[in-house]
Amino acid sequence: MRVVRFGLPTKKLKLGTIELDAYVLNDYIRVVEKNKLEKALGKEGKSEQWLLDFFVSIKNYVVLSDEFVETLTYPIAFTHTNDEGKQKSYLGYNAHFFIEIITTIAKAKNAGYLSLNQLKTGKIADKIIAFLENRFIKNLIDEATGFSFYKENTKERFKDFFIKHKPDPAFEWIKTFSDSFYEDVFTYLEMSWVDLKNNPVKIADFIYSTIFLRIDDKTLEVLRKTKPKRSYQNAYGIPINRENPKLKEYNLNIQTFFKEAIYNRTFFMELLIKTYPKNPERETIIFTVESENQKLSSFDEKLKIGLVKKM
Repeated sequence: MRVVRFGLPTKKLKLGTIELDAYVLNDYIRVVEKNKLEKALGKEGKSEQWLLDFFVSIKNYVVLSDEFVETLTYPIAFTHTNDEGKQKSYLGYNAHFFIEIITTIAKAKNAGYLSLNQLKTGKIADKIIAFLENRFIKNLIDEATGFSFYKENTKERFKDFFIKHKPDPAFEWIKTFSDSFYEDVFTYLEMSWVDLKNNPVKIADFIYSTIFLRIDDKTLEVLRKTKPKRSYQNAYGIPINRENPKLKEYNLNIQTFFKEAIYNRTFFMELLIKTYPKNPERETIIFTVESENQKLSSFDEKLKIGLVKKM
């Protein structure tokens, strides 16, 4: 069974005045919890299949695919473990399917297919759609669950990991790489955000070999002479792109190679080597993870020096 990786029952996904429970699961699927969603849409009573019953009641007026009905009938099961170690089971819907649910309800309402008792649900669906007009549900869930903070923090640590091996200012731009770029790399290497944070060597080898040993000299020099802007979001909660334009274009080409090669390593390397050969004059870096004895914070370092002086 899937488990919650990011999110808490107390941390709500706020869509205007409407609050829902949302989570990021261990396979990075974003889900909206079923029970809170049904209550937000006007559920009364204790029915375990209120949404299904709602759509059954209008199935003669709206087209519902077999896939829609099946996904609605069999929500995603997952568990959350609290700080005390107590585990609780939940059901939820993929965030994209959540959008399909409210869109279908709103269309039925606007076409006049809802009964008087159902109009309240239709109006709530309209409100959610209006709020989401210039927003992305994935970004909102990532922000509400703390996943956005985790990703930014992990990118920052990954950048520091590079700089510890070589103090090259160009590495500052690593923290600006898009989430989608990293996620394509993860698919290719069969790794994840957790690996990027806790086991970065393999990903660092790939990033350095694929980008910093191949990108043109002019772009590399620009990266070394400029610094990325601070990370922030616009009024709609959408992260503002701060990548260097040439580097962004390069990374997008790499992502295109992934997809053309269907993430096959042999085919990907053929495309990469043919288009962007390595620069033989660039320095090779061997990435390693420091031993636990070496991983001391600045406070621990001062404490260690003080203890030595007293001995």
